[in-house]
Amino acid sequence: MKKIKILICLLIATCSQMSFSQNSIPTVLKSKKGDWSVTVNSQGAITELVMQFKGSAVKIPWRTDENGGPAWKGIALSQDKGNQLRFEGKNDAQIYSLEYRDIDGKLTVIANLKNEDSRPFQATQPVRLTLGIDNEMKDPKTFFGYFFPTLLRCEKTHFWGYFQNPNGQILTISSPDPVASRQIEYIANGHRITTSSLDLMHQLPLPLRHPQQLIELAAGESRSWSIVLQPASTLEEVLPIIATNCKAPAIGLDRTTAAVGETIEISVNYHKISIPTLTLLDPASKLIILPKPVLKNNLMRFTLVAPKVVGNYTIKAISNGKQTEALFHIRKPWAYYLNQARTEALRMQIKPMQHREGWLSFFSAYLAQSYFPDTKQLAETEKIFHSFYSLMVDSTTADFYLNKPTWNTRPQNTSWMVGMLVARYNATAKIQDLELAAQWGDLLIKKFQLPNGAYKGYTALTLGAKFLSELAWAEKPFIEKDTVWKNRFERHLRSVEAASQNILKVKDLGDTEGESTYEDTQAGSAWSLMAMYALKSKEDSIRKQFIETSMEVQQRHECLTQALIPDGRMRGGTLRFWESQYDVLTTPNMMNSPHGWTMRSQFGAFYLYQLTGEEKYLNIMNNAMGSCAQAIDEKTGILRWAFVPDPYIEASQFVPDAEKPGQGKRVPVIIGEQWLPMISDWWRVPEGQIGGLTVHKADGLHKVTQGWSCDNDVHEHFIILAEQFISNAFVLEREDGSLRTMNCQVLRTGNKLTVKLPEKVISRVHFNLKSDYNIVIPFATKTIKQSLKKGMHWIESDIKSTNASDFYIVN
Repeated sequence: MKKIKILICLLIATCSQMSFSQNSIPTVLKSKKGDWSVTVNSQGAITELVMQFKGSAVKIPWRTDENGGPAWKGIALSQDKGNQLRFEGKNDAQIYSLEYRDIDGKLTVIANLKNEDSRPFQATQPVRLTLGIDNEMKDPKTFFGYFFPTLLRCEKTHFWGYFQNPNGQILTISSPDPVASRQIEYIANGHRITTSSLDLMHQLPLPLRHPQQLIELAAGESRSWSIVLQPASTLEEVLPIIATNCKAPAIGLDRTTAAVGETIEISVNYHKISIPTLTLLDPASKLIILPKPVLKNNLMRFTLVAPKVVGNYTIKAISNGKQTEALFHIRKPWAYYLNQARTEALRMQIKPMQHREGWLSFFSAYLAQSYFPDTKQLAETEKIFHSFYSLMVDSTTADFYLNKPTWNTRPQNTSWMVGMLVARYNATAKIQDLELAAQWGDLLIKKFQLPNGAYKGYTALTLGAKFLSELAWAEKPFIEKDTVWKNRFERHLRSVEAASQNILKVKDLGDTEGESTYEDTQAGSAWSLMAMYALKSKEDSIRKQFIETSMEVQQRHECLTQALIPDGRMRGGTLRFWESQYDVLTTPNMMNSPHGWTMRSQFGAFYLYQLTGEEKYLNIMNNAMGSCAQAIDEKTGILRWAFVPDPYIEASQFVPDAEKPGQGKRVPVIIGEQWLPMISDWWRVPEGQIGGLTVHKADGLHKVTQGWSCDNDVHEHFIILAEQFISNAFVLEREDGSLRTMNCQVLRTGNKLTVKLPEKVISRVHFNLKSDYNIVIPFATKTIKQSLKKGMHWIESDIKSTNASDFYIVN
């Protein structure tokens, strides 16, 4: 009898193992028309997805751990016996399912939720579908193959976006059904992302562009979502794919920021059966009449003269019962933002701190002084500087103090001191201030530059080559009559040469701070610095090599950039997601885009435009600056820290404690698609002290000394504003003869171009022409009339600026 029981147990165990083995056999769906294949496990999650990108089969990295998917969060699914590609699970009285289909050659996942309860089902927690695509970039050897969640966007009636890897491969994602929200799965307080998720139902509040009704299912109600994954060869293919898959209009904006009188070009891809109707609302939600569109090949185009009212304008396109929104921004004159940045730099605290981010506001104060002299504000800036400098710098060693929390071993602190001191010299015009900058330039080389040219490994992040170039430009007027200055000039340029060669070698895989990842600032700084070196190279072969490599890295870096989003608050912003914990002491991780480091990743567009004449680079620089400038609230003039694109973050925000003046406290808040405020106006380092980050706590927060923060890194925006935008205007002629302008307007009469300049401070106009023209430019000091041949030319007034921005002009 005992033997029989043992035999029965063995048979049961064997049958159990056989059943598990059969259920564990992966199911494969292959598409002949779409040329892709997907392998799915017994729980309905993808284990392998292979798709064709530009004729090559690519295995898309997919997670097979607890972050795998597609998977309903918290719901176990099992395979349908009658359909191996359908999976179902139950929780309480709700039935969750997934089904894989090949629809018109496209991989389509059908997610369904049915409420079998007699009561409504409330989405008190997000009803989340984890996608499972592996977004974690952690190994430099494999960085380029991993897809980043570059754009995930909810509309009222549908959802769309794309993942992109540094190799330039683009995987679009779309749903013709409304998706309440979306989530990027950040890893704790680290510098990586596991995967991304769709919140098919979600509690409010959500941005008004999102569906607002997906908060419950009625008794007996069922809802389905179709999710389509489809490759795209280029960014230009994304919007037509979305329009087709969602049967919805897809709005494209090449230019998301414009000044009054400039033009904005709006395109709308649409499904062939329904021509969209468009409405345009001004910042006060008043209707604006649109010009008559041009229709061709399921594409609608408008050219709109920028309205007079400053602010954000909303475009709504409706067709086939689907609604899509876009937003563009009409800006104030560039001078407003730089002047206001100086005002805000002095209103808040320029912080003596171990992180250079605390004192970057000196740049805004000094650069604004270079263009808009103000004796009172300069005196206030100088008073702050002398207090800062005496506290941070040891006069006996002419270096940061070693026995204070100055982080004297950090190369960035030294390189940015060089840049700040050059900006100071341009503001004061005192030769002793240039002497001080030159001493720090020598210190950077002596202390941090390695034999291979790198600045202690952080070659790109330090921007050392940029700041030494600016220093050399300031030194150049003195080299003919003074051998000391000549030797300095040559020494600093040799350092730039060595650093540039190192960047050319390591490209976008140089060292970065913190956790290893493919990072927007490292890659972005690299392509910008290579373009800068190409700009000043005198040898054609070297220039060509740097241009080609810069463009190569820029294209890879695009996966970390808001390159397509139809929203002028974010366009051009780089995708950075671990800075709020440091800069404004707010957790958890959230996307910060634009963040202060966006512009150090984008300033190379100015150089590449001069080198290539390609309009795309003019758009990149214009859109990024237009987004970043909005850190200044145009209604109040208050400077804000960074924009958060995430639609819904349950955050712990650091705010003033009303009961303890000068102190802060953490409060729970919901953050979504908004600017976060600065904290440097109230969270201040005590006089005579240096702010420091001391230890990392186990709970992921940081212990900091009174007043420590890094939110003054927002002033990086205004460094580039001063260098590239304040004094420059641009006129471009396209192949079809149409004109594109930036920071000016042009009247064409036959072969005559008359340029209208909106600001007196503009002293240069760049022409990029396809034909010969006679040009007229009424600068503030005099009117210039000149004949120009086709090609690229800078035309300058007789005002010769001493600002280091002159270094970046090709004459």
